[in-house]
Amino acid sequence: MHRYALSALLFVVAFQAHAAVDYVPLQEKSQGQSLTGGNVLNDSLFSNPAGSTFTQVYSLDASMQGLNNFAVSVLDTKTEGVGGGLAYFRRGIEGARTQGGRVNLATRVSDMLGAGASGKYVVGPDSKGQEAKLTDVDLGLLANFSYFVMGLTLRNALGGNDAMELKRELALGARFNYKNQLFFSATAIGTKGIDPNQVGFGMEFVSPYYFALKGGYYFQPRTPFQSWTAGASFISPKLSLHYAVEFKNLLRGMEHQIGLTLLM
Repeated sequence: MHRYALSALLFVVAFQAHAAVDYVPLQEKSQGQSLTGGNVLNDSLFSNPAGSTFTQVYSLDASMQGLNNFAVSVLDTKTEGVGGGLAYFRRGIEGARTQGGRVNLATRVSDMLGAGASGKYVVGPDSKGQEAKLTDVDLGLLANFSYFVMGLTLRNALGGNDAMELKRELALGARFNYKNQLFFSATAIGTKGIDPNQVGFGMEFVSPYYFALKGGYYFQPRTPFQSWTAGASFISPKLSLHYAVEFKNLLRGMEHQIGLTLLM
């Protein structure tokens, strides 16, 4: 099993990658886009197709940044064998709209290794403002070592669409867990191994009193871009409310996002 996992890792690393995403979910936004190696729920449909393989839930999730920026999803990991999920998002920027859907399948390969694949269809403007389409697949691996989790995601594995700036990208991340209360995470998205286009860091404090506080920071080494992020959640056994804010380029612009998660 370890031989197959290593072979898959080397196969994925052989691809070049570029920092390009079609939608950033709320938990990623609040923690510096650093959750490639996280055990997360519906956000895994965008962050890492294998990110929910070590959960057992049936959940509905919705988040919005405005009428033109929102996502809705359903996730089922209680089904024996293979879990699945569906997601739809819409993102409007400067009058242009990008929207798409995802179908996700994920399973545990072993007690410590999960794998997932997410087919997606995206419609939006290309670099010339003309309508373009993307049909592609994201692939993911998640290794769960209790207090330490590692994740690997190959987005747009079939090549992406350069005109839409949705290119093939590789994300490698890890998350550390201290007593299920304090979490530290990091993700690098690179083109040639150790030469990343984007690096993100995040942390989360989960209180026993039904709330969580989050923060993060990410930057792009080849550009002046850098951003701080923060968030908070109210957590209950059935319904959780979330808030995230991103401070673009050190307080020069702010993006707010709210969401809720319903566990069935």
